[in-house]
Amino acid sequence: MDKTSIIISCVSAFIALGSLIVAIIALIKSNVFAKNSLNKSEVQNLISMGNLELSTSERISNTRDKVGDITIIILPLISKKKSGTLTEDEEHTLEAQTKVLDSAIENNINAYEEACSKYIDGKIDKDRFKKSYNTEIRQLVENSNLNSTYFNPLTSKFKAILKVYDEWNNLEK
Repeated sequence: MDKTSIIISCVSAFIALGSLIVAIIALIKSNVFAKNSLNKSEVQNLISMGNLELSTSERISNTRDKVGDITIIILPLISKKKSGTLTEDEEHTLEAQTKVLDSAIENNINAYEEACSKYIDGKIDKDRFKKSYNTEIRQLVENSNLNSTYFNPLTSKFKAILKVYDEWNNLEK
C-alpha cells in the first residue's frame, strides 16, 4: 500500500468517526429537546385544565348567585300572595320574576350539566371535582322541587348530571 492510500484511509476513518460523534450529539440533543417540549406541553395542559376548572366554577357560582338574587326579590311577593295582600302590580311582578327565576334555575342546572360533561370527558380533575361538587350535585338531584321537573331519569335532558350522580351515589356499582 502506498502512502497516499493510507492517508486517504485515515482521513476517511476520522471523517466517519466525526460523523458518528456528530450524529450521537444530535441524537442526545434531540432527545433533550423532545423531553423539554413534552414537559412544557404537560405544563400547558395543566394550566389549560386549571383555567377550565376555574371558568366552570365561576359559571356555577354566578348562576347560583343569580338564583339567590331573584329568590330574595320574589320571597316577599310570595308572602304577600299567601296573606292575600298582593296588589295587581305586585301580581304581575311576581309572575315575571317567577319566569326569571325558572330561567335562572335552568341556567344553573345547565352550568352543572356542562361541568359534569367535562368531568365525564376527563377534561377536569376528577378528584377535585368530586370533592367540590359531590354534595351540591346530590342536593340538586334529590331536591323534591326540581326532581320531577328536571331530573326524571327517562325524560331529563340533564343526562351528565344524572350519570355523575349515579356514579357517586349508587352503592350497588
